[in-house]
Amino acid sequence: MGILGAFFFFNFFLIQTIIGIRYPSFAQAAAAPFTSIAGLGTALAGLAFSTTLMVFLTIRSGWRRVARPLGELLLFFPLLFAIVWIAYPIEEAADWLLAAPLLLFLLLFSCGDFRNLADWRFSIDNFPETLKTLVLPTIIMVLLVLFTSIIVGLKVNPKGIIISLATYPLYAWGQLFVFLLFPVRRFKQISRSPWEIVLVTAGLFALIHWPNAITMFGCFAAMLCWASIYLKKPNLHAIAISMGIAATAFSQLLPPAVTGSVSVGPGAVHEQVMSSAAVIAPRLLAEIEKKVEERKVSATDQVFADAMAGIALMYPLPEHRKRLWSALHSRFGGEATVAAFLRGEEFRRAPWLAHPERATAFLGGLMGWVDTAAVENGGIAFRGWAGDVAMGAAAEAVFFFREGELVTTVPCNEPRSDVASVFDKRSLALSGFRVFLPGAGISDGEIRIFAVAGGKFAELTYNRDYPFFRGRFR
Repeated sequence: MGILGAFFFFNFFLIQTIIGIRYPSFAQAAAAPFTSIAGLGTALAGLAFSTTLMVFLTIRSGWRRVARPLGELLLFFPLLFAIVWIAYPIEEAADWLLAAPLLLFLLLFSCGDFRNLADWRFSIDNFPETLKTLVLPTIIMVLLVLFTSIIVGLKVNPKGIIISLATYPLYAWGQLFVFLLFPVRRFKQISRSPWEIVLVTAGLFALIHWPNAITMFGCFAAMLCWASIYLKKPNLHAIAISMGIAATAFSQLLPPAVTGSVSVGPGAVHEQVMSSAAVIAPRLLAEIEKKVEERKVSATDQVFADAMAGIALMYPLPEHRKRLWSALHSRFGGEATVAAFLRGEEFRRAPWLAHPERATAFLGGLMGWVDTAAVENGGIAFRGWAGDVAMGAAAEAVFFFREGELVTTVPCNEPRSDVASVFDKRSLALSGFRVFLPGAGISDGEIRIFAVAGGKFAELTYNRDYPFFRGRFR
């Protein structure tokens, strides 16, 4: 392994270290789905080893020759990965942070590369020659995608294909600017092995698409081709066209069941965690029970709620929400409470999830919606629906909690032909509810609403402007 190999593994273990710090252990399978690097200790050891190896190889190779290009690489790529995985998805106003490494990159590029653009044939001088070389590899990429899509179910969206072909090459040019032009020039100053340069370039391009395994594999294989051609015939414009065509085929012809979504980074983790609550619920419950046992206190409802919040959210619940989940645990037990918590408002906005302010409801199973919640005549009028959309049955009842205390329970027996039509379940035609909660000052407290059926419960989904939350969810 050379310096470039150590540099790649440094970035790999950096991402694994961030995952180990940022994500609770029960959710790390979604963040590291095809590696065994789920433990923070292992990731830190790998980070320390790759750093030591990189320093050793740099000294042995003559640090004066490689110090500047390696330093520029270390200034840019680790910072980019750290911002993508830490600052950008967590901070609500952190969009500008993503631009920071790009601005640094432009500064480094203008200082070290600008006057060498002609030498690198960055112009269109060899465009036809490079494009001709790319014809066969691009055709093979498209045929592989087409063959796969025919097997699993071809989906064709002519409008989407046209738009993607027209716009993606520009986006591809930007990606190549960052992940091909910038690193390859510096890699060539560090290593004399073309294959090492090509492999590490492809590896870094795959890492930015972590943890989407299919996308990573496709990007790695494609970049192996593009980087090897670029070393011989450097022209970004021709490669951008090839990337645009290949990416269009991948995104427009393969169904989501194969790609698993085109989301990458923390956004992909968010989608995977939120859509697999039934899978991760047993792991979370086991960790909660272990933590309660370790505390060596009586397993009260409040202790369970504390442990659940500490593990799943990584922060304590305020008192009124602690009362809520304690009351639900007392009524329904641990298994049902954990399953509901993973679909509740607190978890959907957990700080370690990407863009926690964008609560996402994944349809399926017991669910419902609060259509209206308005203050009127000295109280609050609610209207909505609740039911098990998989089984096609209205919820048995809807529970209303104010400040963690049960206020009332109402049945679901109002006509909702619209719900039955949307889910194509005639049995949901009487899944609606209406209720008026009277009382001066009732709107001053937090009101949470849950559907109940068959010993299970789930929080309903609220409109964005739902006015009866008290305090932040983060």
